[in-house]
Amino acid sequence: MHEGDDLLLTYLELSRAARLRNRPWDRDKLLLLAGAAAAERGRHTIASLCKREILSHNAGHLVAQYAKLAEALADERFSRYLNQLRRKYTAERCEHMLASLGIDPDERRAKFVDLDEYAAATIGEQPDA
Repeated sequence: MHEGDDLLLTYLELSRAARLRNRPWDRDKLLLLAGAAAAERGRHTIASLCKREILSHNAGHLVAQYAKLAEALADERFSRYLNQLRRKYTAERCEHMLASLGIDPDERRAKFVDLDEYAAATIGEQPDA
C-alpha cells in the first residue's frame, strides 16, 4: 500500500460506517473525499466505484457532470466544494471518528488481496463491478 493511502482507507471506512448507520448524505460526502483521494493517487478504479455509488443515491450530485473524478479535480467549482469537505473532515477528525467507532482500517484491509478489492467490498460493490 502506498503511504498516502491511509487517508483513503479512513474515508472508505467512515463511508461504510455512515452507510451502516443509514446516513446517506454523510456517506456521499465521505465517498467523494475517498474518490478524490483515489483519483489524486491514480487509483481510478476506486475513484470510479466511489462516483458510481454516490450517483446511485443522488443522480443529481455535482460529480454527475464529469466523466471521471480526475476531471472534476481540475474544475474550480468542484475544487471549492472538495476543499470545504476537507476542512470539515480533516485527517485528525476522521482518525478520531474511526477510533470512537472502534474501527481499524488496517485490520479489515488485511483480509483483501488488493486495495481495489478492499474498496469495492467496503463501498458495497462487487470488485469486478
